[in-house]
Amino acid sequence: MNNSFIDLLNLYQIIDNSLIESEGEITPEIQALLDNFNGDLKDSLDRYRGWINYNRSQYNMYEEEENRLKARKLSCESRIEFARNKMLQLMELSGESKLKTDLGNYNIRNTESWELKEDITEENKNSLLSSGYATKEFKPHISIIKKDFKDGVLETIPDCIKITPKKSLIIR
Repeated sequence: MNNSFIDLLNLYQIIDNSLIESEGEITPEIQALLDNFNGDLKDSLDRYRGWINYNRSQYNMYEEEENRLKARKLSCESRIEFARNKMLQLMELSGESKLKTDLGNYNIRNTESWELKEDITEENKNSLLSSGYATKEFKPHISIIKKDFKDGVLETIPDCIKITPKKSLIIR
């Protein structure tokens, strides 16, 4: 196999597009493309490293684009909210609660917003829990348990904790 950068980049793009088309399933055709990575161990590792770097750069590009689009989305939401508030102010200043125009109908609606106070007491919490108006979410802090065990603060690992050994490759 030719090891030029352009050839490898083209192969990465072909594999990437094929994986997208197959919705992530490795078909025999894709496996044949991946088999092109085989050779001696050093060449194979370098090719896979290149493929990882290619996919990492794709991931980063998509993440940056996602962040850019999120910022634009928030900006649009902000402009919409600003315009709605201006329209409400104009109607309130005019003293009208209902208006009809050629483009639409406008009404002022009074509603209530309910939220939990920040200074809720334990008694109130327990009352809401016991009456079914609230749930108590259980979320163990695994990283703290792990740290305390490694630091000797915790003598034994709780029975409810499952430890699964894993191996990973470090690429630098």
